Amino acid sequence: MIMSDQSFAGRLQSALTDAGYLVQLATSLMAGLIEARETPPSLVVVEDVLPDGRGRDVVRRLRVNGDVPIFMLTAWDVPEETVALMHLGADQVLVKPVVVAEVVARIGARLRRHERHVRLLSYGLVVWPQRHLVTFQGQALPLTKTERELLMVLLRRVDQPLSRSEIAQELWPDDDAVRQSNVIDAHMTTLRAKLRKVQLPEFIETVRRVGYVIRHASMEALLEPPVIAPDAVE
Repeated sequence: MIMSDQSFAGRLQSALTDAGYLVQLATSLMAGLIEARETPPSLVVVEDVLPDGRGRDVVRRLRVNGDVPIFMLTAWDVPEETVALMHLGADQVLVKPVVVAEVVARIGARLRRHERHVRLLSYGLVVWPQRHLVTFQGQALPLTKTERELLMVLLRRVDQPLSRSEIAQELWPDDDAVRQSNVIDAHMTTLRAKLRKVQLPEFIETVRRVGYVIRHASMEALLEPPVIAPDAVE
C-alpha cells in the first residue's frame, strides 16, 4: 500500500491483515517504489495524491518492468480521469470515499485470478504455478513437482494447520495408501533442506499430532532479506 491518508490506510491495512494478507505500508511515492523493488508485491494499492508526487507516476514506473495488479484510489469521480488512469496501467480505479470491505473483497477477487500466474511468498521467494517453478532472488530452486505442490498447499491455507491426511488428499486424491504412510514427512524433510540451503529462515511449522502449517507471523519475519552465500543456489 502506498498511501498518505493515514486514517484510511490504517483501517484498510487492519482489514487486510485480518483477512490473512501480509501488508506493507509506504506513505510516499519514493518509499513505495523502494519497497516494491526490495519486496516485490502480489498487488499494489496506491493513492493518487502523495506528499512527493502522484500515484499515477507509481503506476507508470511499475508498468515498465512488470504486470503486478494495481488498484488506484482517487478523489476525482470523473470518467475521463478513470479512463486515463486505466490507460496508464491501473487495473482498478476506486473513487473515495470507498468502503474498506469493498476494497478488501476486490483485492481478494483480483488476487485469486492473478495467483494462477505467480504467488509471492516472501522476500525474494516466488512460486510460479503455471511455469512449475519456485524462484529465490531470481534463481530457480531445484524442487521436485511434489515439493512445489506441497508448498502451494500450505500457502493456500496460511494459519490453518493441515493434517498429513489432508495434505495427501490434496496431492494424491486417488491414492488412499499414501495417507497411511510417512511419505508426506519425507517430502517435507527434503523441501525444508532445500529451503535451508539458500539460508531461508524456517517458516513451515510442525504441529504436533496434527501436521504442518505456514503461519502469517512466520511470513512477516521473512521480510528481512536473508544473506545468501554466492554458491548457495545450484
